[in-house]
Amino acid sequence: HRKTNKFISGLIVLLSVSLLYFTLFTNGIVKAVQLVPQGEKIIIFGEIYLLYALFISLMFLASYVNLIIKFITYRGIIKTQLFFIFWGTFLSSILSMFTNLLLPTFGIFTLNWMGQILSLIMVGFIAYAIIKHRLMDIKFVLRRSTVYLFSVSVMVLFIANSEYLNNKYIVNDILYRLVNLFNILIAILLFQPLKKYFYYLANKYFFTTLYDPAEIIKKITPQLTSTLEERKIYQLIYQTLFDALHFKKFGVLIKEKKQLEKNKYTSYSISFNQGFFSPTNRFIFNNQLRKSLSRYFRKINDRVIITDELKNETEVIDKQINSFLKILKKFKIALTIPLFIKDKKIGYLVLGKKETGVYTQEDIDLLKLISYQTAIAIENALLYGETKNFSQKMKKEVQRATQDLQKANRRLRKLDKAKSEFLSIASHQLRTPLSTIKGFIALINENIYGKITPQLKSVVDKISLSNERLIFLVEDLLSISRIESGKTIFKFKENDFSALISEVVDSMKPLIKQKGLALTVNYPSKEISPFPFDKEHIREVISNLIDNAIKYTPQGKITLTLKNFKNRIELAITDTGIGITSEDFKHLFERFQRGKKVIQNYVNGTGLGLYICKKIIDAHQGKISATSQGKNKGTTFFIQLKKNLPLTEDDSLVS
Repeated sequence: HRKTNKFISGLIVLLSVSLLYFTLFTNGIVKAVQLVPQGEKIIIFGEIYLLYALFISLMFLASYVNLIIKFITYRGIIKTQLFFIFWGTFLSSILSMFTNLLLPTFGIFTLNWMGQILSLIMVGFIAYAIIKHRLMDIKFVLRRSTVYLFSVSVMVLFIANSEYLNNKYIVNDILYRLVNLFNILIAILLFQPLKKYFYYLANKYFFTTLYDPAEIIKKITPQLTSTLEERKIYQLIYQTLFDALHFKKFGVLIKEKKQLEKNKYTSYSISFNQGFFSPTNRFIFNNQLRKSLSRYFRKINDRVIITDELKNETEVIDKQINSFLKILKKFKIALTIPLFIKDKKIGYLVLGKKETGVYTQEDIDLLKLISYQTAIAIENALLYGETKNFSQKMKKEVQRATQDLQKANRRLRKLDKAKSEFLSIASHQLRTPLSTIKGFIALINENIYGKITPQLKSVVDKISLSNERLIFLVEDLLSISRIESGKTIFKFKENDFSALISEVVDSMKPLIKQKGLALTVNYPSKEISPFPFDKEHIREVISNLIDNAIKYTPQGKITLTLKNFKNRIELAITDTGIGITSEDFKHLFERFQRGKKVIQNYVNGTGLGLYICKKIIDAHQGKISATSQGKNKGTTFFIQLKKNLPLTEDDSLVS
């Protein structure tokens, strides 16, 4: 097919060039033109005029056949656009060929003047397609062209003025050339700032829908990935899209987990609403409608429903789709964008009409890109919300079971044991694939499977970072499982506590230096003699607390103060970071608990670190606590360990 197409294209180009040659340099097509007073010009044709007319006719015929084939093949908005293009060009060209090509062949020139008039038919049809059916996004092109025109004009004006001043005041030829070169470089550097400034003016005073999709995606992506609060995600999406598109209404419909009437219906809750629905509104789709929509989405591919265009697509509208269309009309919904994660639909974005007219193809492309990211962000927020509420649900369960305390206690013990066993099994099952992934990442980085590009290297590094976070999470879950099941093994041997602090601090110095923080360690004047404790577990506690201090201290310093008492030692780790509120103190050492400000600024984290630290210190019969003066006033964590714990006998392990 490609060879045939190339041959036909080459033949057409050859014939076109040949006819152009005969037109410009010979009298083969037109020999002469006789001017008739107060009448049409009489054209005297050459020997190959009929060949020329035949060629033009065949070209038009081939174009119409191509348009008809595409009209039959395509659906949706493209089909509508092709309809107006075909009839506009067909009517104007057929009539024009009759008056300006066929009749002159028989010597009739009285209707030549109609050619220009008939071309207005084509202009009218195509203009209508541009205005009403998004053909070529011509309004967007004109708007953006205006910005570029002004930017280039200012740059050219700058160069012209510089040239004028150079001619007037600079005599030396070399200096003249250098100054001109310098002015051109300045003009080139000014282009981007000028373009941004004219974008700003256009958005503010002229075109309310002029925007840069790449800039919007670049801006919104880190914000979506850094928040796990559902409401913030909806507000962010709404504000971002409103600033770009200026629609009148906006809403988010999220699928409810509870299915109605034995899964015969799907219910969507109104999770976010700006001008669409009343509080009592609810969307309920039956199975037939779901299947109809699925078939329709497969036909339109892009999975975006434009209400005005759906009304015109009678060939895809069945009874169920028609009922859906009535819902869209009822609430004045102009656009419906499903939220998919792979093939799983979790909801819809619904938009009202634009203040400035129809949605352009660029608008729809932007909405599709943002819908993918929105779906992932919403899914993560919903999962996070479920995890966050897990502890509270457990408390409610305990409160309901207080009437039969003994029974509830046995039940909770079983649940706790099952949970610990599940965590243990799940964590062990996760370790193997995560370790495998880590190994393959290492092989990729070592170019075992071929040299990787810098772009792919960046992606692999991100995968590696995410994999390491998962490994840390699995290790934390395993630690909890062992601790809560009583299987954590402690080895109490005499160790040098001061030396352990020095080791931990040395290992953390690169991270502290990278963050730009100061570190001070204050040892007691009286040397601390070795005493029994589990070195590796206490190392984990100290490392965790110092790591938290680094993570939550944007600037300032970290101070470690070690005090030596008769029967105990005390370590204080003080930072100048974000601090802890009184509300967060209530749940500081509980599972899966993190401060509100911590979640807002540092999304990554499980809320397990301090819980594990407390369990380890409890096993040492010690104490762990914290103090803070409040928000942005730093935090101090205290660790107290006894010196008189019994040693592990015969180098055996005790739990």
